[in-house]
Amino acid sequence: MFSFFSSKEKKEAQARLRKAYEEHGYYSDEYVEAYLASVKRVTSDVHFTLCEIYTEMGRYDSAQKELLSCKSGGLMDDISTGLQAICKMNLYIATQDYDEALSVYGDRVRFLDVHFKNAARSRVAGDYYMYAATLCAIAGRKDPDSYEKYDDLIKKYYARLREWCDVFPRHRLQFELTQTMVLFAKGQNEEAEDAFAKCKQSILDHDFKYEWEREDFLRRLERSRKLIPSQ
Repeated sequence: MFSFFSSKEKKEAQARLRKAYEEHGYYSDEYVEAYLASVKRVTSDVHFTLCEIYTEMGRYDSAQKELLSCKSGGLMDDISTGLQAICKMNLYIATQDYDEALSVYGDRVRFLDVHFKNAARSRVAGDYYMYAATLCAIAGRKDPDSYEKYDDLIKKYYARLREWCDVFPRHRLQFELTQTMVLFAKGQNEEAEDAFAKCKQSILDHDFKYEWEREDFLRRLERSRKLIPSQ
């Protein structure tokens, strides 16, 4: 899909996008509509952005469709490779398809650990550390003989996430959210519920710029309970 904007149309499209973000939030139909109206052509980056949005909205079929829409020729650069992997991990964790999520992590971990230490990737590095720590918790639960190895990896991702939160202090809640996810993923439900309650209170007390940000964090926190191992 191609479109061509005049200077006036571009400003109007950006203004509409900003309004949708401020009033409805990043994860909303209004934002998606404004976002699509603001792009000149649908690239792999657009598909990855939509995949992230749809995943957080719980529209998993739409998220999968965006991933499948990315042509192999558009995945040759490092940025696209990293975005594809993180989108897949997020989607598969959300849909509880943990074997697929672990497969993506296992195939790409060496690349991703280096990729997201690059300052240019800082915007989504925190999400990667959150997903990676959670998947290591799941892997350790599935393979008790390797629990210590995966626990050391979790500590590594915690350390990187703390560093990331120091750079982006407004996202410090992400560390508490990650701890809660990891505890649920480990099956340590009592400790997880305590962390859940603490994180929820932190979210309620936090001074967000937009109220939809609070609602988004609360929704993500509630989704962490899906990580409880099936009996």
